[in-house]
Amino acid sequence: HANAWNAVAVAAGGDSNVVDTQYQANISVFGNADAATTITAYVSQDGTNFYKTANEVALSAAGDFHFTFVTAARYVRLRSSAVATITATIAGK
Repeated sequence: HANAWNAVAVAAGGDSNVVDTQYQANISVFGNADAATTITAYVSQDGTNFYKTANEVALSAAGDFHFTFVTAARYVRLRSSAVATITATIAGK
């Protein structure tokens, strides 16, 4: 597991740190945002070319979030649709 964002002021369309989830198919994403935004998971096998998944959470206001998904991809990162200060963890098992 690793911090995708740690109290980072994220721009609209901003991406998180990339987390290596090799050998961990069950992924949990959780954290907090200080404003309304949609947080979407992107996956990659090479750590360079990322692809949008259907896994996301839409916050209508500031608050906590959590979602889980299964993937065979090695790398995961997040994207925020709006400006927000976000703390998020990507954890796998």
